[in-house]
Amino acid sequence: MGSRRARLERNPARPEERPLDFHALANAFDAWVMDPAHGLNTIAKDGRQVFPSALEGEQDGGLTTYAPMALGKELRGEGLAGLATSLKGYFSEPYGLFLDGAGATLCEYWYLMNVTAMAYGLIRLRFGKDAEWLARVEKSGDAAQGYGAAVALRLQQPGLRLCQGCGLYQP
Repeated sequence: MGSRRARLERNPARPEERPLDFHALANAFDAWVMDPAHGLNTIAKDGRQVFPSALEGEQDGGLTTYAPMALGKELRGEGLAGLATSLKGYFSEPYGLFLDGAGATLCEYWYLMNVTAMAYGLIRLRFGKDAEWLARVEKSGDAAQGYGAAVALRLQQPGLRLCQGCGLYQP
């Protein structure tokens, strides 16, 4: 077995294989996905830019698909021109939440956590000084936390249906 130090010292100074060129891979991925000819970068009827959740998909893959693409574009310093319209479409005014689908009334709790975190990241990157956007993401985080407490974090529930006006989920 030997000591940890001895095992580490047996490692080569450099890997045998050259590391992947992540910049080239990212550029190729970005060029392919953003090319409208491939059908992944589309505009929904309501004007939101959307991405499907699978290559075979043709519909909006939700905020769980849109946000990673938008975050990647923001981190590359390019951004998406329609970010405000698209992100706002995933915010449900009646429930005070970012949801995975525009107009959604059904959402798993872990999706709420996921989409709220991604919306927060996008808002911090692009709209970090905009009080309206900051209030929207704070409202969503507070609502998701409150709903989680209301259902006692029953994460095994396959889905939680929003109940407009009652402020609680109905399983």
